[in-house]
Amino acid sequence: SQPAATPEQAPAASGGSDWKDLITGELIGEETKKIKNRLTDSLSSVGKYNGNYKDGIQVDGAVLAALAQVLHQHPDSLSWKPDAPTVRDLSSELAKKAKGLGQASYDPSKEVFVKLEGVLSGNKPPGLEEAPPQLPFGEFASRMALMKRMQKSFDFMKSNIQNDAAFKKEAETIQHEAAMLATLTKVTGAKEYPGGDEDEYQQFIKDLVKASVEAVEASKADEFPKFQDAITRVQKLCDACHQAYRFGDG
Repeated sequence: SQPAATPEQAPAASGGSDWKDLITGELIGEETKKIKNRLTDSLSSVGKYNGNYKDGIQVDGAVLAALAQVLHQHPDSLSWKPDAPTVRDLSSELAKKAKGLGQASYDPSKEVFVKLEGVLSGNKPPGLEEAPPQLPFGEFASRMALMKRMQKSFDFMKSNIQNDAAFKKEAETIQHEAAMLATLTKVTGAKEYPGGDEDEYQQFIKDLVKASVEAVEASKADEFPKFQDAITRVQKLCDACHQAYRFGDG
């Protein structure tokens, strides 16, 4: 018979809603602030927008949309949690509006962001459409955009954490980035993404979530060799998954 899943393994399945095992509400709040600050800067002028819409606004919009739905399913709370579905839909809309260069794309993107900023700061604009409580992740968050953010988490840990001194100094950032990696990996394991219902893909997701969680735990326990082992496994899993699956923009 199969041994019972340990607590570390339990959240690794991409089904269910064990978000609390991967990320805290506080960390979702921190990431949201970072995204909001970047978006404020990226949408401060047409020039800034032009330089940031593709790898900045589109990615931040998709990530914030995913995190909003995660928060809605999470036991922890933030001030905007009651409006999380609205944040999700506005963030997703922003990612879609930011689709080309110039004023014609900047203006509608800025308009959506002003509404989004209002909801996040507790000044919900009147007349917003009622947002459904849950939607399939694949309907509102581009997997390609989420994977770009996952890549940033991995690159930070791979490139910047080369020795024990850096590992200790950057503990807080490591725990933030590894938790983001675990959470967004689980999101990209949603069955509605192309290939998402295949057993091989689900196994990659499960193993990658587990390795990411172990990177968080290694940092909390101050065990650098275990962290290095977890990051090596993350890299191997990402490489193997990308060889097995060639994703488009789904």
